[in-house]
Amino acid sequence: MRLFIAVEISNEVREKISEVQKYLLCDEIKVVHPELIHITLKFLGEVDESKLDEIKTALSYITFQPIHLKCKGVGVFPNENFIRVIWAGVEGVSEGDMPRLKALADQVEKHMVALRFEKNEHNFSPHITIGRPKEQVDLSEFLKKYKNNNFGSFRVDNIKLKKSTLTPKGPIYEDI
Repeated sequence: MRLFIAVEISNEVREKISEVQKYLLCDEIKVVHPELIHITLKFLGEVDESKLDEIKTALSYITFQPIHLKCKGVGVFPNENFIRVIWAGVEGVSEGDMPRLKALADQVEKHMVALRFEKNEHNFSPHITIGRPKEQVDLSEFLKKYKNNNFGSFRVDNIKLKKSTLTPKGPIYEDI
C-alpha cells in the first residue's frame, strides 16, 4: 500500500483554495481536489502491510504543541520555466510556529528513518499542492494575481498516516 504522513488543513482554507483553483481549470493542469489538500510531512511510498503496526507505534511517540499556520500566496516548484507543482504557501501565525512545524517534520523523519525508510534528500519545505501541470503552461498572470492571497489560518494538533490509492480519476486518500 502507498502511504504518507500528513497534517490536515481546515475546511475554511480548503474552500478559499478551491475558489483560486477555478483559475487553473484547464486540460493542461490536474487540479488537486479540495478534500485531498494537506501538508505532507513524509512520503513513505509502497509499504508492506506487515509494517503498519510498527509505523503506527513509532508515530504514537511523536508529541508536539499545537501549531498555528496560515496559508498565504501561491508559487511553483521548481521554477516558472519548468513547473511540476503549483502550491499554496504555508506560514506560521506567530514566530515559533514554523520552527515547531519543522521540528515536527524532523521527528517524523527520524522515526521513519529508524524503521529503515529512506531519508528525504530535500529539506522540508512546507506547502500545499493545489495542482500539477500535465504539460508546460504559462502561469505568470495567476502567480501575480494570487502571490499574496490570504487563504486563512488553521491549527495543527495531530498527524495522520494516510493511504493513497491511485485511480484513473485521481487518488483516493484514507486515514489509517
